Amino acid sequence: MERDALDEAEAVLEALGRDEAGARNAEWLLFPRSIVLAAQGDAQGALDAQLEARRLRGGAGDPDPDFDGWCRIARLRHATGDEAGA
Repeated sequence: MERDALDEAEAVLEALGRDEAGARNAEWLLFPRSIVLAAQGDAQGALDAQLEARRLRGGAGDPDPDFDGWCRIARLRHATGDEAGA
């Protein structure tokens, strides 16, 4: 994404099996998916992916795999109009 290669980033995630939600360690695919979706302008899709990653880990009490997920969730909630949630 830093190289502005969003299509390439999407292809890498597709090759890794982005639809394996629920599979062991699927959150490790969902949090970069959230980053790509946000960069593509899909704030709701990005929020959904980040929240699913958190859900798969058992809730909000666990640290995010990328150590920035809580902040990303707040930014995405703001971007989708959920000021109270942000």
